[in-house]
Amino acid sequence: MKPSLRCTLLAASLSVGAYAGGQTPIPVHTFLCSGPQGQGVCPSGGTPTSITQASDGNFYGTAESTTQENVGGNSGGAVFSLSPAGDFTVLHKFGPGKQHNWPDGSNPIFLIEGSDGRLYGETLTGGATNYGALFRLNKDGSGFQLLHSFCIDCTDGFVLQGLAVGNDGNIYGTTLYGGTGCANCGTIFEFNVATATYKVVVNFSSTQANPSSLVVGPDGTLYGFTIRSPYLFHYSEATRKLQSTLLSFPANVGPSVPVLPVLGANGHLYGLYENVTTGVGLLELQLNGTIVEAYPALPNFSLLTSPTSPLVRGGDGNFWMALTAPEEILTISSTDGSIVQTLTPFSTRSAVGDYPSYLISANDGQLWGETQIDGNTVGSEYGAGVVYSLNPTSP
Repeated sequence: MKPSLRCTLLAASLSVGAYAGGQTPIPVHTFLCSGPQGQGVCPSGGTPTSITQASDGNFYGTAESTTQENVGGNSGGAVFSLSPAGDFTVLHKFGPGKQHNWPDGSNPIFLIEGSDGRLYGETLTGGATNYGALFRLNKDGSGFQLLHSFCIDCTDGFVLQGLAVGNDGNIYGTTLYGGTGCANCGTIFEFNVATATYKVVVNFSSTQANPSSLVVGPDGTLYGFTIRSPYLFHYSEATRKLQSTLLSFPANVGPSVPVLPVLGANGHLYGLYENVTTGVGLLELQLNGTIVEAYPALPNFSLLTSPTSPLVRGGDGNFWMALTAPEEILTISSTDGSIVQTLTPFSTRSAVGDYPSYLISANDGQLWGETQIDGNTVGSEYGAGVVYSLNPTSP
């Protein structure tokens, strides 16, 4: 089985760990497939791609495939629920239509809980033109609805970057490309929960293009980075206005690309930055775009090499991130940007599988994550990824 099909524009890998910690991830659920490996059937889903904890305390997520026979970039996929105790339920499976055109979407990649208690998600492919779709369903699996199909030739954007719930209770998201600003500039879109309507609220321009996923700020408004030029943008749902600030990096760092925004415990935004000369480091900035610190570059770290999870704020006060290749979890200090430890529990023979792809912080302070392949098997079945938990402690 191959790693996720998910489109990740900017990613990171670390080839040499600073410290091998002793924490052991605990497998909670293993996705199993039957038939020839890489070509089999995954009745409960395989290759998990996202996970979130809802208001009922349970976890909900997406698995990218239900069949490994990839047809036109489509391999089905599923939405699932998982209790903290490990009770697993398939809520919805994506399947081909009469013309095998996957009209309701295929390869789900993001999932969140909306203000109305329903689950909202995005697919990488499928929909009316095979460029992905926005969908929702109830937490018991009922009431599935296709909300919007994306299109490469349309003005509503394509290549989805994640979802967030705004102050007004509506669903907001970004697309990396599309819109009316320019063909490859990107958008912010709004889905009105009450009226079930989709509309683009921001079209990025050629000078400020390619938005990241959205981060909800302390006041509930939305923040993100643009990657073509290093801007911090701020969208207010109440005023429907976008404010942008060009990031002024220190002279010893120079112009850099900011990625992976996350809100810190001190109310500042954090992310990673990369400069061609100085490398990649941790970025801390105020909500007005003033850079507090561009911490020194991390060793052996480069972007555009392999997918990573978003930065996650752990209960230990540091940031955690899962790297797909090499297969590691990093703990990055929030005070000086250094690597506190590197965990390497993943392998093709590990009970928690291989290719870690997603990481979140649960309500109880535990980290929950996913791997995309392998895991313990039963009989002739083979592992197609694992959901695991991890206690975030630093040496």
